[in-house]
Amino acid sequence: MASSSTGPSDMSTAILIRVDQSGKGDFTKIQDAIDSVPTNNSELVFIWVKPGTYREKIVVPADKPFITLNGNQASTTVITWNDGGDVLSHSPTVEISASDFVGHYLTFQNTYGKGGKGVALRVTGDRIAFYGCRILSYQDTLLDDAGRHYYKNCYIEGATDFIFGNAASLFERCHLHSISGGNGAITAQKRELPSENTGFVFLGCKITGNGGALLGRPWGSYSRVVFALSYMSSVVQSEGWNDWEDPNKQSSVYYGEYNCYGPGANREKRVKWSHSLSNEEASPFLNKSMIGGRGWLRPAPTRHGLKQYRNGWADGPAYITQCPVQTGHSYTYDFNVTGQRGTLWWHAHIFWLRATVYGAIVIMPKQGTPYPFPQPDSEFNLILGEWWNDDVEEVVKQGNKQGLPPKMSDAHTINGKPGPLFPCSEKYTYAVEVEQGKTYLLRIINSALNDELFFAIAGHNMTVVEIDAVYTKPFTTEAILIAPGQTTNVLVRANKVPGRYFMAARSFMDAPISIDNKTATAIFQYKGIPNTVVPSLPQLPALNDTAFALSYNSKLRSLNSPKFPANVPLKVDRQLFYTIGLGINPCPTCQNGTQLTASLNNITFVMPQIGLLQAHYFNQKGVFTTDFPDRPPKPFNYTGAPLTANLQTSQSTRPRLSKIAFNSTVELILQDTNLLSVESHPFHLHGYNFFVVGTGVGNFDPKKHPAKFNLVDPPERNTIGVPTGGWTAIRFRADNPGVWFMHCHLELHTSWGLKTAFVVEDGPGPDHSILPPPKDLPPC
Repeated sequence: MASSSTGPSDMSTAILIRVDQSGKGDFTKIQDAIDSVPTNNSELVFIWVKPGTYREKIVVPADKPFITLNGNQASTTVITWNDGGDVLSHSPTVEISASDFVGHYLTFQNTYGKGGKGVALRVTGDRIAFYGCRILSYQDTLLDDAGRHYYKNCYIEGATDFIFGNAASLFERCHLHSISGGNGAITAQKRELPSENTGFVFLGCKITGNGGALLGRPWGSYSRVVFALSYMSSVVQSEGWNDWEDPNKQSSVYYGEYNCYGPGANREKRVKWSHSLSNEEASPFLNKSMIGGRGWLRPAPTRHGLKQYRNGWADGPAYITQCPVQTGHSYTYDFNVTGQRGTLWWHAHIFWLRATVYGAIVIMPKQGTPYPFPQPDSEFNLILGEWWNDDVEEVVKQGNKQGLPPKMSDAHTINGKPGPLFPCSEKYTYAVEVEQGKTYLLRIINSALNDELFFAIAGHNMTVVEIDAVYTKPFTTEAILIAPGQTTNVLVRANKVPGRYFMAARSFMDAPISIDNKTATAIFQYKGIPNTVVPSLPQLPALNDTAFALSYNSKLRSLNSPKFPANVPLKVDRQLFYTIGLGINPCPTCQNGTQLTASLNNITFVMPQIGLLQAHYFNQKGVFTTDFPDRPPKPFNYTGAPLTANLQTSQSTRPRLSKIAFNSTVELILQDTNLLSVESHPFHLHGYNFFVVGTGVGNFDPKKHPAKFNLVDPPERNTIGVPTGGWTAIRFRADNPGVWFMHCHLELHTSWGLKTAFVVEDGPGPDHSILPPPKDLPPC
């Protein structure tokens, strides 16, 4: 249950009420149990409803917040009524007007049928969630009227406009089933003004039914609906959307489909309205419109790779640029995208929550600006991830208790699905449909927590055209290597014998470290090929194929054309040399008395209790220091024999940051070490892109290696993999004032302290200074 400034926080005071038709509970009717809750209640109230069919109309009034209504399972705990007609307000079987309501495993049903409007569930309160519920009627099943709502693993059935209203709602992994038998409609969203932050988002849902159904039609002049990563059966009509006999709405409604699949997800036949959201517009809408509200969206999310010029308040990492969004509260990330285009992504940036909280951000070129490569016929986003069968946070806590790494993931995924090589998931494999002779742009994102990944498509070559939202000189390859945090765009031509071909992702690890080496698969399927055809697997590089990794990365070059120049800093004002190491520190609370840790220049980062950007902006003393050393305390043979003694790292009581002068040019050498073990480390710098001017295996030689730096067309990135037992040199101009996080993008190492931050000073004028913080900046 969510809490707020006036809500409950102590579970020990929660009230438990039982409803049982047999008379063995506190009440035999659900409404009587609700009526017993005190007016303006401030305690958590759990109402347990025993299995049965409850024939009653139910109202949860606005003055009875913090109620949770629990059933045993939706199929056996049914609330039903038969009421309807033309007056919507008279028909709901269940009406929720209170805030902070939660419903679990219940059926809400209206059996009025085809005679008119028959609402099964009306929701007008704020911060409301439903889990594993069934919502059943014919016309106007769910009146999602007002407020912020969350529906997860729910089954919603109807024929006409069966999800309608003007709430701001997220439907995750819900099953939408049309019973129209003809021309039905799933949604009718009622956003009337462009200033209203309302709309429906369907994420990872499934659409089935009989006959035909539209995805939606606009009840309001500015209706807003997005379907993302959802399966659409053939019940979805090819035109997708309808203007409800009002062509004027075609210029103001916002409808989008983002990487959906299935026979009904044919975007080529969709109606083209002037404000229909493209895939690229839909992703930021998914991100921005649904932050905050309840516990399921509590983490501070970052827009990975967006530069956020002067506006670190919208960057997202917890306790660096903001404090986390607290349960029951919200925070609007208000930002502009300037001078960037391409594939980036967003994810939670606190603890290990980005294991499941992530998504794509695709920025299209300005209208009329073509790609600097052949125009693809269609595009797909592929997000590579990791999956744990257990609660990830509990897994991490167990590892921390032992002072050891948590257990590795149970699977890799492609768009959230591991593929048929895992016995539990064959019918849930992600697939893209292609046509022979056409060219496709795949936008590939590695959102995995701890694994660099190889990716390939059986029988098909790929042409790399972009990395980290920066165009590259094109080159062809059979496989790519992509580190956590990185993005890669490739062109693929469907020029093989029509069939079904696996797309596969598997780990790269060339150090003696245990990892999840399972292979995730999706399907590259030619149109007209039946699903009974067994796909072929690609030949991925070996787990420890260092030669492929080094060769692949050496081919990455900036486009460096007149339109897309590579403005590499040629003169360096500040030279930094950071060693990357693992260590062992005492831990009295750990089972082994010690804990593994990580460091830069032998300093393990200490997390603050207040946002560093906030402390810097308001000149709050005692929060951090700016004495992070430019070089390690003592030079040594960094990549020689493994060092297993004197492994304790330095930990201060406050974070140690590095201060950088505005507009100065910085060269940073990141050097891997053999403290415990060498390993590849993908480093990400917030607020900036940088140029990778050099890389190599072994120790960096300041007398020899700079002469070989590429200062003409080096790859420009925001995340770079430091090779195992090697080094990487990057350069950037510090022209973005603020506090900017730099960290290893292996979540294990970040949690161990392999991170720091740069304090980039304000420039000479108001246009070169940090913007004031927003009024709703989350408090600590």
